[in-house]
Amino acid sequence: MSAPTAPDEGALERGIAWLVPAQAPAGRPPDGVAERRSRDALSVLGREHDTLCRQACDPFEIAAGLEASGLNDTSVRGRYCFAGVFELAETLWQRVPWRAGHPVGLPAWPSMPLWRAQARGLTYVLPAAVAALAANQVPGLGGQVLLLAMTIVSITLGQALSLLGHLLVGTGRRPVAYALARLALAAAVAVTTTLGVALVAGGVSVAVAVAAASQVVFMVAATFLVVLGADLVLLAALVPGSVLCVLSATGAISAWLPVSTAGAVAVSVLVVVAGPCLALVAVAHRRGGEHSGVQGGVSAVRAALGPVETSLAALAAGYGFSVALCVSVPLFAARMGRVPATGTQVLIATLPLILTFGLAEYLLHRARHRCIAGSRRADRVRSFRSVARRELLTMVAVQGAVLVVLGCTAARLLTRVGSNPSVILYTAVYCVLGLVLLLTTTLMSFGCIAPAAAVTATAAAALGLPLLAGRADGPQLAAVQLVIAVVLFAVAYWRTATHFASTAVHR
Repeated sequence: MSAPTAPDEGALERGIAWLVPAQAPAGRPPDGVAERRSRDALSVLGREHDTLCRQACDPFEIAAGLEASGLNDTSVRGRYCFAGVFELAETLWQRVPWRAGHPVGLPAWPSMPLWRAQARGLTYVLPAAVAALAANQVPGLGGQVLLLAMTIVSITLGQALSLLGHLLVGTGRRPVAYALARLALAAAVAVTTTLGVALVAGGVSVAVAVAAASQVVFMVAATFLVVLGADLVLLAALVPGSVLCVLSATGAISAWLPVSTAGAVAVSVLVVVAGPCLALVAVAHRRGGEHSGVQGGVSAVRAALGPVETSLAALAAGYGFSVALCVSVPLFAARMGRVPATGTQVLIATLPLILTFGLAEYLLHRARHRCIAGSRRADRVRSFRSVARRELLTMVAVQGAVLVVLGCTAARLLTRVGSNPSVILYTAVYCVLGLVLLLTTTLMSFGCIAPAAAVTATAAAALGLPLLAGRADGPQLAAVQLVIAVVLFAVAYWRTATHFASTAVHR
């Protein structure tokens, strides 16, 4: 790395300590004043890089700053008698006490109103909720498995595209993000249309084929609208289709028009999907003038997404796949006959999880904002860790309290409709999974994609193992999975708390 050519006055305000170049006043006294501080080479170096050493999150940040100033292993060995830059950085990290940066002019973690976070959360779970409701009306196991499989595919794809979109937007390549959105939407429409035609030709009903294939298209459009900051446009685009769905479910459209209920539902689902698709096309066309052609878009996306980006997207896809499997375990149990429950009953059991997706995003933004503010006020690393622990506990406690209230409400509703006790136990499983997903989402926000994917993959395997073992059914199966979910929550909390107490990840 080469040294900065000019002082970057905004580097400190951005909170990136190692971008602040060495300043001469920190290394020597004013003219005419005798030097009374130690003149050994290491002390002088620490004074020259005073801001860097005081505000660095860890020794690696000091090492990066030293390399940026022109030091390398050879010069460090000759000038300071250390083995290399990293050993020198570790010594400076131990010698210079940490202090937070100046609080004036520092940007805050982006805030988000609760209503907007809640609306975004409900949008993401819309396909899964529709699939669970539609499973009651689909004859045969094959159609139900198809709906569930397409739900898992849509969630998996949505996580991968969300990471790529945020990566492009966050690194200042928004035009490439628009190009990626157009290409992904076009590919999703082409693939799912072909799939829908093949399903209908294979004997699957039109309503089931439309419901299965449209989930992927909807998730692609909704994901990019949220990533590109057009989530309010997404909500507006969903209004016409939502109204049609309500009218179709009540039989009003069939009463007014000579169409079957299944046909009315299929048309309503198409309208629901068409709204976000048209909105995304309009947003991408209006804001993403660059790389507007297909060839230009493909070239731009291919140049922007290298091996690192694709590997991160693969990890995010694995995370989404594991999350979808965790949430689908009770549906698998019901379809396998291990738990007597209908799709509607399972959907009621999932309400605590579904209704708190948005709250989790809001609490995460709030906790990150308060931790960053606390890091700027703290005078020691220990005091910051105290703030971080308090914010993490508050976030989990609030989410847990809301989950308990919603879980009790769902349990009472299930009791009134005469559900099996195992379904009520699954309500508790979903409440614990809500906390696990809050913690893994927090890991994802830190960029710790591999740990988040590992936790959710372990959760999916552990929850599915009793189902595949076949030694417990009904309430016993649900109780075993509840214990497993509690253990996974403890593991997820431990992994998240380790990262949450670090100033480096909050930057």
